[in-house]
Amino acid sequence: MPQNNTILSYFADGQDNEFCIFTNTLDTNTLQFFCCEDRVRNYLYYPAKLYTWQHICISVDLIQKRIFLVVNGDFREYPLRETKTGHNKPLFIRGGGRLVIGQELDSPEGGFNIEQILPSEIADVVLYDVVLSREEISSFMTCRKNIPYDPIIYADLNMTVLEVVGETSLSMIPEERLCAESPGYKQLFPERVTFWENIDWCRMLKGTVVLPDSEETNKEIYDKFYRFREVCVDRWRTFYYFGTLRNLTSDQWLTLEDNIPINAMCSACNFTTSPRLRLRGLCRESLIDRSFFLHDYFNDRPVFDGELELQLTSCGDGEYTCNSGACIKKDRRCDLVTDCPDLSDELDCDVVNVPEGYSSALPPPKISSGPLSLFFSIRIISIREFNLVAFTLVVDAVVTVKWHDSRLIFRNLRDDYHANKVKDFSQLWTPEIFIRDGSRSSADETLRSKDVYVMLQGEALPDDDALTGEDDTYSGMNNTLVMETEQTLKFTCQFELQMYPVDRQDCFLLFTIPDLNNEFGVLQKDSAGVMFEGSRRLLEYELVKEVLTEVADDRTSFMQVRLSFKNLYGYYVGNTFVPSLLLIVIAYLTLYFDYSDFQDRVMVSLTSLLVLATFFTQTSASIPRTSYLKLIDAWYVALICENFLVIVSLVVVENLRLQGKPVATKVIPVGEKLPKRPSLSLHEKMNFSLKIIFPIILFIILTAFFSFWSKV
Repeated sequence: MPQNNTILSYFADGQDNEFCIFTNTLDTNTLQFFCCEDRVRNYLYYPAKLYTWQHICISVDLIQKRIFLVVNGDFREYPLRETKTGHNKPLFIRGGGRLVIGQELDSPEGGFNIEQILPSEIADVVLYDVVLSREEISSFMTCRKNIPYDPIIYADLNMTVLEVVGETSLSMIPEERLCAESPGYKQLFPERVTFWENIDWCRMLKGTVVLPDSEETNKEIYDKFYRFREVCVDRWRTFYYFGTLRNLTSDQWLTLEDNIPINAMCSACNFTTSPRLRLRGLCRESLIDRSFFLHDYFNDRPVFDGELELQLTSCGDGEYTCNSGACIKKDRRCDLVTDCPDLSDELDCDVVNVPEGYSSALPPPKISSGPLSLFFSIRIISIREFNLVAFTLVVDAVVTVKWHDSRLIFRNLRDDYHANKVKDFSQLWTPEIFIRDGSRSSADETLRSKDVYVMLQGEALPDDDALTGEDDTYSGMNNTLVMETEQTLKFTCQFELQMYPVDRQDCFLLFTIPDLNNEFGVLQKDSAGVMFEGSRRLLEYELVKEVLTEVADDRTSFMQVRLSFKNLYGYYVGNTFVPSLLLIVIAYLTLYFDYSDFQDRVMVSLTSLLVLATFFTQTSASIPRTSYLKLIDAWYVALICENFLVIVSLVVVENLRLQGKPVATKVIPVGEKLPKRPSLSLHEKMNFSLKIIFPIILFIILTAFFSFWSKV
């Protein structure tokens, strides 16, 4: 159809839009009204229909600046919209010009353009120079014409006022046919089908199975389709299906429900207007119409011929055409649920269109002047192993990289990107990630799964009817490719054990794409960057923090993951520190034994020393051997030394006691006063001093130990 369907055009005083009414394409549903030296431009809602009579009335009040549009009895009021402001003079339409119906005037002589013609039938055209009331408009719409004014322009068979020009013909049409309510457009398809196939066919074309509501309508339908009787009549002499069924139980004729007739006959469908079919697959520059309407027959059937792969469909915008011709909503395409009768909506559901010439060996082109951005994140699922002796860490992780590839076109994307899985991503360029540990050694990788998805972020591209497919398409520039790689990583962690068992450890992973240098692509942190989903408490350590940072050198960029752990030292408090501290207290308590009980004093201290040494040996066997002393080693060494000093002190005290022992025993008669007790001997003084010195030494050890502990 023409792009500008002019209903009426009036040229006056050098202005071609002095008074003009026209429509654009059918898809716009708009009627445009221009007037008054192009000072007024109104866009009015007009749902155009083909091959059916439509009653249209436009009433314009230039004083009140209101306009009424009535289409088939539907009244709509609009304010006049002036495009040129600042005019004080009133609105009016100048006289003395030239008026044409069905073609736009671009000059007083015509200046006709075939693109501005109105290909239609027009009946009963009248123009009044007064504003009609709503009641007068209604009378015209219903063919009563109770209008007390004479029209200034009108069309009659003698063309009293108007003149026929060009390829135009005049004919008469009964007024009752013009004013009668349209029962719909009926079309018979001369192809024998089953009853349910007939229903599907009519529904596909947005219609219903014919069901006459009167004997007159039935005769009209029969006469219209009589010429197809040889093709359609079955052995029961039945012509075509009605949209009704008989319930034998209630002996009533009902609308379509459960029963299925056996014979095959032709489909007769009823439509509110002629079914519209859209043709897809044409070149953008093609002059062939892209919309067709069922209206008549050629050789008693529609015929389509051609060598191109084209699609003629009755499905509208937002709908998808099944291979059978049925229509479903586009959002049901490739949703893992079959909606088409032939199940074709779940075929060819790959979300990526790879164009010719695409190379998976080449990275995507730059979108801007800077390098390509690849957004990195990692989701750590669990920590499988924390081996302190072997200096290794094993984690399960999902590495996610996001990027744009403007070379690609995506199809039928869903909001949840996991529903947009690329079936064969080997045909796409994907980043190859190399993983190192903190010492820049390669990490051991065990691949569990690798998938590529498309994340919907941009709007769908405009529908391109040069393509036969009706899938929603999306630009690779505005929508994101997402690669998720699940793998197990085993890597070396350089543990620093000086403060063991109250230590904190940092383990590092470095991710890079060696094929991309800083000029062509860089890794960037995506949102939070790193997430941890597993249990943070391990057997001996607890994960307290995970951090992702961007690192770069002169050639390439890195993403560094730092995992921070702290030692759960509760085990060592209960199994090492408290028992060893109690042992040294026991050794100290031997200073309070009787001086003469040297054997027990020494045996208790020696036993304490041996137990301390045993604890030390067992603990050292369960932790890595290092060239330096660990905090727990220093603890044991300090306590063992103090215990040893206690034993040495006991020996010295005993030796002094034996040296100061009297040789003879003095006997004192009964009743004689006892002599004064002499002052403390040397060994007693020394033993007393040791009772004070050893707690001080132990206090110094504990103070030093906890000062180091608090710094961790």
